[in-house]
Amino acid sequence: MKFFVIGKRKNNIEQEKFAEYADEEAKKAVALFKEEFIRELYSIKGGKGACMIVEANSEEEILLKLSDLPFVKNNYLDIDIIEVKPYRGFV
Repeated sequence: MKFFVIGKRKNNIEQEKFAEYADEEAKKAVALFKEEFIRELYSIKGGKGACMIVEANSEEEILLKLSDLPFVKNNYLDIDIIEVKPYRGFV
């Protein structure tokens, strides 16, 4: 199944805390991309977070895979997971 995942930085987390883990976060995100779990990945303008398209069997699988990311591990993000399907005009 395909999901949109939006991770937005919590307002009470300073930029310095994000910067501390940014390189490790990027490295782990690229690894999930190479595994073909993350299909597309985008930064939200202004350093407010990221959004991605992922392939998974469930929301639980998504949360498990993302739990290794430093920003998720440290509870720096609010995460929304939205299951999507092809637009009805295309099927």
